[in-house]
Amino acid sequence: MGRPSGEHTESVLITGAGSGLGLGTGLTLAARGHRVFATVERDDQIEPARAAFAERGLAAEVSRLDLLDPADREAAAALDASVLLNNAGFGAEGPLLRTDSAVVRKTFEVNVFGTLELTRLVSDRLVAAGRGGRIVFVTSVAGLFVAPGAGPYGASKFALEAMAQAVRQELRPHGIDVRVVEPGPFSTGFNEKLVENAPASEHDFSDFLAMQRDPAPAVETIARVAVESGPYRTIVPGEFGAIVREQQDRLWAETDLAGP
Repeated sequence: MGRPSGEHTESVLITGAGSGLGLGTGLTLAARGHRVFATVERDDQIEPARAAFAERGLAAEVSRLDLLDPADREAAAALDASVLLNNAGFGAEGPLLRTDSAVVRKTFEVNVFGTLELTRLVSDRLVAAGRGGRIVFVTSVAGLFVAPGAGPYGASKFALEAMAQAVRQELRPHGIDVRVVEPGPFSTGFNEKLVENAPASEHDFSDFLAMQRDPAPAVETIARVAVESGPYRTIVPGEFGAIVREQQDRLWAETDLAGP
């Protein structure tokens, strides 16, 4: 597929591009003529990712980026990307109070601290270059309300939402656009991993897994947000916006505005 008429070319650095939404977004952007730096967490993911692009006749530069490895972060930040797509994530579902602290810490290390360190490095380069750019955070609807059993993952995504808002304000004077995409549950295999990482409990995740959707609309949405101007927040699928608003309205109904 060629690039849509009138669309400019971007160079996009994607984290977590070894599978799922990250790989799908990379393939979509490459098919539209954008330069793609597809990074994967582990060495054994490099060749399969390269093959995924090659078998479709697409070009991409695939490399390892473990967000917890400072050398990997430095190497990735040095790539000549005009867009950073923070897509990589880790986590576990389950009761927060019963989840091992090591799992909760790793969830925050990857989703928050590793992402922050990479964003800091890339934004420093973009600011120094003085040509603007874009940073996109793939958060989650779990960063807008926490469903039962989603405490560990949701807590990290709430933190990522706050981080994105702060980064947006700090980079606006430099002409760097910051946006967030908040996906619901899509059938990429990621949610099954969340459940696998959950502590033993009586919580039933079958309804959650049954809610998963075809990931194609999410891939299309993330690809569009990465290279086109638009509003700060994008929820996908859009119908989840009503669920988010309902949950937030419930919290407001239980809010006391104290004082004068």
